Amino acid sequence: MSVHPDVYIALKDIQVEDLRQLFDDPVAENDASSQWISMSILGMSSPLSGSEFGLAHPSLEESNMLCKYFFETVNPFTRALHSSLFARELGMYRRGTFHLPHEFEALLFSIYTLTVNSLRAEVVERTFSTSKDELLSRLKLSTQYALTRIHFHKTEKVHGLGALLHYLVINLYTMYLAAANFL
Repeated sequence: MSVHPDVYIALKDIQVEDLRQLFDDPVAENDASSQWISMSILGMSSPLSGSEFGLAHPSLEESNMLCKYFFETVNPFTRALHSSLFARELGMYRRGTFHLPHEFEALLFSIYTLTVNSLRAEVVERTFSTSKDELLSRLKLSTQYALTRIHFHKTEKVHGLGALLHYLVINLYTMYLAAANFL
């Protein structure tokens, strides 16, 4: 049995519109209220300043290592990204020529966070000279900030949705670990 392609388009439109109605505030449609909505959905009380956010980026070497680990250990389970396309887009992002830099940055931070979350604590400590908890906390906050900046609850851009998908996987994994430790 095959389904007509228009069914998927209609379903997507209905689901996206339902989400918009859930999160949109018709009274205040300015950028500040949209950012507040994004922050409150993610459980953030206040945004990072631009300088704090800039400090959260790993070094180029650390970034390359995290991306490598991601495609070796994490992506085989999520299968959400194509490695050669990602590598090409990462190069454009780093040169400042990527057409959606904020969306790609959100995706990048969600990848960093998901990857660090999957590494053993001693590997993180040896590689990044900081504790896994401290690095995860910083990267998770940066991911939240990056998602807020792209108004993830309104985006239809693939990289923004990919960043949100990876962020949700991080949270589901964290909840799973907490439940497993509780038992």
